Amino acid sequence: MRAIGDTRVHEARKLIAGWREQAANVCKDVANHQIRNLKTLLIEDTVSFETHYHLDRLVNGRARVDIHTAQKWYHSASAEFSSLCDTQRDSSRLHLEIFVRGVTATLFGKEGRSDFPEAMYLDTDRLQVIKAEIEDHIFFKVCLDMFATLLKQFGYQGSSLSTTRQQVISALTAIMGESSVGYGPHQWMANSEALSLEILRQASTLAARATIYDYDNMSRANQHLRHLFFSTFTTQARNLEFTVLPMILALIEKHNNSSPMELFNLVPTTTTTKPLPSAQHNQPTSTDTLSPFRLLHPDTQQLSDIANRVSHIVILHWRVWSKIAYVQDDASGSRLTSTHPPHAPEAHLPSSMRTGEATEIHEEAPAAHESSTQ
Repeated sequence: MRAIGDTRVHEARKLIAGWREQAANVCKDVANHQIRNLKTLLIEDTVSFETHYHLDRLVNGRARVDIHTAQKWYHSASAEFSSLCDTQRDSSRLHLEIFVRGVTATLFGKEGRSDFPEAMYLDTDRLQVIKAEIEDHIFFKVCLDMFATLLKQFGYQGSSLSTTRQQVISALTAIMGESSVGYGPHQWMANSEALSLEILRQASTLAARATIYDYDNMSRANQHLRHLFFSTFTTQARNLEFTVLPMILALIEKHNNSSPMELFNLVPTTTTTKPLPSAQHNQPTSTDTLSPFRLLHPDTQQLSDIANRVSHIVILHWRVWSKIAYVQDDASGSRLTSTHPPHAPEAHLPSSMRTGEATEIHEEAPAAHESSTQ
């Protein structure tokens, strides 16, 4: 009898568990249905919601952002980049271009630009991922430059390198291993010996040249690659920034007036970590905003993806924060070129945005930067 009772209890528990699972699935389906129906509304309301959310926290003294720090970042960018901007633009577009140049310079590791503005704390993780991808892109480019140099030294006269280039990239990727975020400079240096050996092997094979893989030969190749990592990284970064910045500015010019939903559809934020895709997949189309740039760089697929994601982040951030943290007084032209933020930035805020709390401000002279890289 007891066994029969235990069996009935067990069956009841299984039945109840089944009901719970069905109920959970129904709730999940209902939630997914609601999310799908509300998706457009949620996306369209993003800017309005975030603006009111951050203003409310500022007014009530609960903000995670120090407005003074954000203003100092923007005024430093203004002092550095305003002379490089198109002065024929209206003031709102001029302010935005300054901000774009400041963020882009930080992404590409320009000297003196190590931090993103504090107000971008919600976007920092995505920006750091993009920055890591840019670093990897540059390191791969350095490796390919060494490969091309060796071919020249070995007297290679071939005309087409697209297939071999992809073979080299695949081999280097296998050495570095799979990564979903970015390898980082330390990993590139740690693998320099294996990387240089593979580059030497691939160049020797393509040039049909017998190479003795003794210690001296491999040591020289390793030292040469490490030297290139140290000596050419900054130049490579500046050249790459020179290519990508116009792409970002063109995308922002095109989509600046787009609705959030249009941005969601037109400027996707997909993340790619595959290094240096081949040029054969990057054929321009007549309707492509970036087509002029595709003829100038063989790696445009990855670069256009980076430009898309940066543009998306910048446009939405600027719509929320431009008048909260960066530009409060468009009527004052002198604010644009000032090298220091005002002593009392809160005085320029609308009354609804003032917190009433005094914040200590430490004046810092902006660091001098190169202007020829833009």
